[in-house]
Amino acid sequence: MKQERVFLFSMKQTMAPRWKGKAAEAKALADPMSKIISRLQSSLIESNSQGLLSGCSVLIAAHTDQTELFNQACFGRPIITTEKDKQWFQLSLEEAFYLCYVLKCIKILGENKCVKDDDELWHYMTSKRANFPIIFKAYSHLRMKNWVVRAGSQYGVDFVAYRHHPSLVHSEYAVLVFSDEDGNRNGRLRVWSDFQCTLRLCGSVVKTLLVLHVGENGNGAISPPCLERYSVEERIVIRWSPEQSRENQVMVQKESSHSFSSLIDHVDFLYEKGLVTAACNAKHDEILNLVISAVLRMVHIILNLMVLVALCETNDFICIIKLHFDLQNLV
Repeated sequence: MKQERVFLFSMKQTMAPRWKGKAAEAKALADPMSKIISRLQSSLIESNSQGLLSGCSVLIAAHTDQTELFNQACFGRPIITTEKDKQWFQLSLEEAFYLCYVLKCIKILGENKCVKDDDELWHYMTSKRANFPIIFKAYSHLRMKNWVVRAGSQYGVDFVAYRHHPSLVHSEYAVLVFSDEDGNRNGRLRVWSDFQCTLRLCGSVVKTLLVLHVGENGNGAISPPCLERYSVEERIVIRWSPEQSRENQVMVQKESSHSFSSLIDHVDFLYEKGLVTAACNAKHDEILNLVISAVLRMVHIILNLMVLVALCETNDFICIIKLHFDLQNLV
């Protein structure tokens, strides 16, 4: 039966980003996400932008320049309307609270058209989603590191994280958020089968599973300032199969190839320097052929022995007997 193991690593140990096109990386480096968000923040502050609470989302109107910045910074989703001079965006609760509480660049109005303060927004959003404090802490943790964070429901996770705009690079992480305080209400990754399913799904879409463990540290979720005392632990979970590890075979092949090349080089060196007798000079090609033949037979024997060991573990007696006679003939 194929054995599989699960390993945990820090977030720094991950695969390289998969850019969309040759010029994508250069474009991202020329205009980093931190600068795009800074421009959006300044524009929203100057225009005194206001959002409207609408159930589990916030609606906000943007003029032409802001529309481009919203799209570049990947905040919200555009809504098709009949208005030509404005573009409306639908923000998730996490996005809206991040713009309002962290960046302090928008104000949010309630149903009575009055501006809600941070505490009122906090109570409203926690009433709409019980785990909002944990989810928002994870969202803001990634956003403050200049990751583009989008909903990950299509992959069965909380978020997906991009290094830059999705038009330039594929998402690198499928993010799951956990907390001891919420008792793992979703019941995810409780058994090994959950790990296997999630890891195989992430592997099939070329993403790394990132688990963010948010600790409240006994501070509760009474008001927004408690978020500053929350801690976030990052862990990357990957699947490793021993069948993918062929270090021993690779080492044997490399050593055999290295020994073979070194032996031939040594004979050629002696021949060129005149350190070989006249009799050996006459038989140089013959000696070289004998050396090559001996080395190849040795490599063949080693590889067959390795296969024999593997077959012994599978109890394939027919193949074992055949290999036994082959080895006798070689020796």
